[in-house]
Amino acid sequence: MAKVFDLTASSTGYSEKRLKQMGRSDIRSIHIHPLSHAGYYPGAAPLDLKLIFEAPGGKILGAQIIGTSGVEKRVDVIATAISAGMTVFQLQDLELAYAPPFSSAKDPVNMAGYVASNLLTGLAEAVSVSEIDHIVEQGGFLLDVRTAGEFALGSIPGARHLPLDELRDRFSELPKDQTIYVTCQVGLRGYLACRILKQQGFSCVNVDGGYRSYSQLKLDIRQKQLPPVKGLACTDHPDVLKQSGNSSDSKDSAGEEASPPLCGSTSSAGPGTSPASRLTPEGSSAPAPLPRFFRS
Repeated sequence: MAKVFDLTASSTGYSEKRLKQMGRSDIRSIHIHPLSHAGYYPGAAPLDLKLIFEAPGGKILGAQIIGTSGVEKRVDVIATAISAGMTVFQLQDLELAYAPPFSSAKDPVNMAGYVASNLLTGLAEAVSVSEIDHIVEQGGFLLDVRTAGEFALGSIPGARHLPLDELRDRFSELPKDQTIYVTCQVGLRGYLACRILKQQGFSCVNVDGGYRSYSQLKLDIRQKQLPPVKGLACTDHPDVLKQSGNSSDSKDSAGEEASPPLCGSTSSAGPGTSPASRLTPEGSSAPAPLPRFFRS
């Protein structure tokens, strides 16, 4: 477990990557994004929880959790479950301490057990967010059941929008001759939509973790594509700003490798000037823009 500013990141048991390196092919994983405690009580914050388990037996193999509140007690519970050789079916039935400031009536650990159990029993089917772009490119039908406001803020490319509240009145707009892949914000409404659709004879698969997991995956990919910048500094040095904009020109006027000045350094504003101000072309003093942060 590690503390990074306001975030707590934790891991227990095996990671999915490590299990695949070991040659394990009998594993499944799920992603959920519950609140740290009851949503109606002030201060609830989202958790990102990944659970890895055996299929079809359900033995818990590992978990990772990140969030700003309530991370440590959830990872402790799952670590204990792994030590006891418990399955996801037992995880959903755990009796855990509850009060609105600290948890929900169904704790995030219970919810992870429910989602995993639904997959193993066949009550639900899921597809990874890492696969959904390829599925849509190959002609797959992707349905987004969030509200219009949520959809407008961002969606998986190629998704058709149909709010969950209108689903029962618009079955005629959906194809019965192909699988419908359903996404929402975190997976819950996608599960509900799939249950409704299956009752009407549709073939349906939920997108694991919903748009939140998808957007996190895409953010991770974009960050990996950023050009390397050595060290951690706040700067408005032009060479560093060029480099952050995918420019290959990172040399200074003397042909040496440019390095970002430290916070509070005056080198980015010029000799003898304060980092809080610089000269405009007319020679008058003007506030400098706020420094930018870069990490390698």
